[in-house]
Amino acid sequence: MWDFSVARAAQDQTLREKAFKNKAQLLELAEDKKVKKAEFSPDGRQILTTGWDGTARLWDAQGNILTEFQIPQDNSRRPSVKKLKLSPDGRYILGISRKTAYLWDNTGNLLTKFEGHKRDVKSAEFSPDSSRILTVNSDKSARLWDIKGNLLTVFQGHDITVRSAVFSPDGRQVLTNSSGSDKTARLWDTKGNLLAVYKANNKVGFDDAKFSPNGRHILTSNSRYYGNTRLWDKKGNLLQQFTGMKDGETRSIREYIVEFSPNGNQIIIAIGFGRVRLWDIKGNLLAELLGHDSSVNTVVFSPDGRQILTSSSDKTVRLWDTKGNLLGIFRGHEERVSSAVFSPDGKKILSSSWDRTARVWDIETGIKTSAAEVAFIKGNQLATQDTIESKKQALQSFEQALKLYRTNKNNTQAALTLLSIGKIHASLGQFQSALDSYNLALPLSKQVGAEAEQADILKSLGQLYRDLADMETAVAVYNQALSLLYQLNDQEAVTAILNNIGDIHAATEKRENALKSYNQALLISRSTSNLAAEANALTGIGNIYIASQEWQSALNAYKQAFFISKYLKDKIKQTTILNQLGRIYAALGQNSIAIENYNQALSLSQQLGFQTEEANIVYNQAIFNYQQNNFKVAQTKIKTAINIIESLRTQITNQKLRLSYFASTQDYYQFYIDLLMEMHQLYPNQGYDAEALHISERARARNLLELITESHANIRTGVDTELLQAEQDIKQQLDNNEKRRVKLFSGEYTAAQKEALDTETSKLLTQYRDIQTKIRNNSPRYAAITEPQPLTLAHIQEQVLDENSIILEYYLGKDKSYLWAISKTEMTSYELPKNAEIETLVKKFRGEILKPYSTKKRVYQVAAPLTKILIEPVADKLSNKRLVIIGDGALQYLPFAALPIPESEEYQPLIINHEIISLPSASTIPLIRTEKKGRKPATKSIAILADPVFTQQDERLNNNLNNQNKLTKTNPDNLANRALQRSAFNTGIEFERLPFTRKEAETILKLIPKNQSLQALDFAANINFFTNPQLSQYQIVHLATHGILDSKQPELSGLVLSLFNAKGEPENGFLRLHDIFNLNLSADLVVLSACQTGLGQQIKGEGVVGLTTGFIYAGSPRVVMSLWNVDDQGTFVLMEKFYQKMFQEGLKPSTALRQAQIEMFNDPNFSKPDYWAAFTVLGDWR
Repeated sequence: MWDFSVARAAQDQTLREKAFKNKAQLLELAEDKKVKKAEFSPDGRQILTTGWDGTARLWDAQGNILTEFQIPQDNSRRPSVKKLKLSPDGRYILGISRKTAYLWDNTGNLLTKFEGHKRDVKSAEFSPDSSRILTVNSDKSARLWDIKGNLLTVFQGHDITVRSAVFSPDGRQVLTNSSGSDKTARLWDTKGNLLAVYKANNKVGFDDAKFSPNGRHILTSNSRYYGNTRLWDKKGNLLQQFTGMKDGETRSIREYIVEFSPNGNQIIIAIGFGRVRLWDIKGNLLAELLGHDSSVNTVVFSPDGRQILTSSSDKTVRLWDTKGNLLGIFRGHEERVSSAVFSPDGKKILSSSWDRTARVWDIETGIKTSAAEVAFIKGNQLATQDTIESKKQALQSFEQALKLYRTNKNNTQAALTLLSIGKIHASLGQFQSALDSYNLALPLSKQVGAEAEQADILKSLGQLYRDLADMETAVAVYNQALSLLYQLNDQEAVTAILNNIGDIHAATEKRENALKSYNQALLISRSTSNLAAEANALTGIGNIYIASQEWQSALNAYKQAFFISKYLKDKIKQTTILNQLGRIYAALGQNSIAIENYNQALSLSQQLGFQTEEANIVYNQAIFNYQQNNFKVAQTKIKTAINIIESLRTQITNQKLRLSYFASTQDYYQFYIDLLMEMHQLYPNQGYDAEALHISERARARNLLELITESHANIRTGVDTELLQAEQDIKQQLDNNEKRRVKLFSGEYTAAQKEALDTETSKLLTQYRDIQTKIRNNSPRYAAITEPQPLTLAHIQEQVLDENSIILEYYLGKDKSYLWAISKTEMTSYELPKNAEIETLVKKFRGEILKPYSTKKRVYQVAAPLTKILIEPVADKLSNKRLVIIGDGALQYLPFAALPIPESEEYQPLIINHEIISLPSASTIPLIRTEKKGRKPATKSIAILADPVFTQQDERLNNNLNNQNKLTKTNPDNLANRALQRSAFNTGIEFERLPFTRKEAETILKLIPKNQSLQALDFAANINFFTNPQLSQYQIVHLATHGILDSKQPELSGLVLSLFNAKGEPENGFLRLHDIFNLNLSADLVVLSACQTGLGQQIKGEGVVGLTTGFIYAGSPRVVMSLWNVDDQGTFVLMEKFYQKMFQEGLKPSTALRQAQIEMFNDPNFSKPDYWAAFTVLGDWR
């Protein structure tokens, strides 16, 4: 759903009214009291107004009063003056007051009183020829008079009060209707003979009945039954039924208007709270007129039937075409607009208002002056539809509005339009465009002092940075918004932002800061009685106390939150709270209460179809049963939980929902593996360790999918574009339904509403599964990434392994870690120490390797504990086989080649006895081999990128420019630049020039003929290298540039290319994961010779996995990369040996690398592991 309404865009109403006021207005008629109605005379030369005080005024077209008179009042009671009417010939004026109807000529002379009514007259109508008058009073009858006051006919027969009476278009028949127990409309001739009866099928009858313009049909309506309108023929046969409201809408209606089009072929129904629908007489809905922010008071067709006019309590008159398109908005009235009509020639509009004026407007001018606002509203409405296509159309409308607002120098609306544009870009994942829009909007809003708009823009900026996982900047921007919101005294928005800041601090484990924010939100929400915000703050506080295991404090917070959510009838929040209460009571040892809360939560989640929370509840139940030693039940529960999250993982694309639902799904897999391995210890022959291996593969697939999503990799290659678009559209609709579900179940709802949403979601899921099947059949490479099918042990042994290879798959857990050793014929599993212990040893080993003055002896001493943990348990199974390492966490950054051979007396690295390959997962290999089979081989040898320009201080840049002042500063708001800065900060990397990469490139190029190579050096080593169509002709792509393996935020991993062009202008030179996945390569090998990694406190292995899988998906079956930035001379020597062995000796990449590393180890000048051990082969070894 779109996150703001059209009404929000009208926040600065005063400025907008000034912008439009009087530009289209031709005339303003000032009255003493509120104006009930205004109408043109039949020739359009005069205007009749009716005031609430009973004053009638007739005006000429220049605004001069021609005549003025007072309608007689019964002073014993509150005045009751009905609207005056001009006769069809324009000669008379008809009005009523209490028990009398009055007729005046158009100069104000009272001609006739129609008396004799026993009760109040409810309405009075002229005949089409202006010669007769039809009145209705409360005595169950209608009366026909001539204009001299002679009673001609009394229409009797209704059992209760007659509500209205009208003439047929030819004046020969009369139609009356009644409500209450009578429940009929009746057709008469003018002599009082009953011709037909039309019976209502409800309890209260009809509110209104009228003839079609040709007199052939009759239309009846009733507002109290949700706009039940019926079309009849003259004989009383029901032809069609129309509903003013959609299924599931149950709001009562105060104003309800039904009108025929001039040709009688269309019917328009206006419902009081702003909904207008156009139908044909066959019952087909033609259009909805959406946009009024309050009740619609009148609706009329233009004389030619091509346009529709509405007036509203939102102070506007709006013009529409019959397709539902808004054409113009007429602003200027300062109170509700009570009526609006077309002039007889259809070129002008006459409106009346409670602001004591009637106004005449020029239609053509009004359309022009309101074009910007019309485009803005259209954009809003399209955005609200929340499909990819509608959002693209919305952008076009907003861009049109922005251009017009800028022309009109309406900076407030220009800022709001840019905000809307930014929100759409953000929702489409176009984050740079979103940031650019917000940054354009902010100074505009500051320029005009529109503080509310500034705050809105800052809130959206904060959310954008949060979506981009730039939490520090998000908090800083949110705090800027807070200072404005405090000034505006917008306490509701303040509490929302404080809760958001609390969520960010909680996610980044800054618990004290989180508690401070939540408590501030709690204090303000309580002072303003904002119960929903109070409940959010309390649940946030409860989560912090759960994380710190302060169970009693958590219980107190959650009990209060539950009480509020129950009062608010927010079943979504109740479900979440009950689940957390179950955790708390379990921790407190109150098992029966824990079970009761879990069961209530589960029942609610299943009733609501709230599957994401259902998964979390079942996961908690699995842990609870495990703690009670109910292993089988725990296994069933965790299996259910994981199946749920895996079924949902590609359906939820909305970032906010993803953060809420999937923040800790890796815990599910870890618990499942721990459980299965413990069951394996108890029942060693039941295959539980093999099942745990499969779950490990599923966890890796899940990790990769999450990484792709977090890196915003909109993968477009390897998939049919039409299927991709269909998949994205359905995902968007499923997202919308999930948001609707959360909104619906956060308050009161009906069974019908729930059923409608469930049915719609079920249909979408069926469509989604059909699309997935087509993608798997037509685009297996894309499906393998987005809908992975992880391999079982049998599949791994059959599809991946050969007799000379053994897989060592590691999984690092919080309390325990595991190793599975898999050969072609057997599998054994081992329990290892916890992740923290292994991670500490990895950091220590890498640190020792990188010390300038470390020795082989010292490296051996530091590495020995790792060998003991990781290699020794399986040493007897290794022989001299190829080791296929599937690491996890810190192990992704461990140079296994440099680990000492078990039980060796002196330092002998594993590479001496084993060729070593790394893989993201065993399930990667079938994808690689399947893609390779159907690919046309590249015909040329190597494409090399080396020695890019990273800084403005680079001598090549200064030599290229005559004047240092010509250098252009880097844009700090460029998201690529920001991502690069964050990644550099995370890894501690400085982007210094890599001069040896040029020598490296030149040495490699000497090994092959010139016509077999492509090179990009200096400024040419930029992102255009990857868009060069010639790149697909080369077997090897060698990238000698800074590569970043970000262990803290893996989604920021990537390659750094030239950041400036030859003119000194900054350019995007950060090739990130989402770019790599969309490359189109035919290379057999990609070499990354200068990758760097900084291991922080929290180590995530997905940086290596993502970069490797990105290149594999792009078309390369294997990647050689370095795990740290190797000494320039060391890299040069290793690369020279590596390529010589491939080009001159014909060795495969994995064999060539191993031989080069062994030679360097045996060379006293390069024997230290920091020279050679950083390089590893990832991917297929065949």
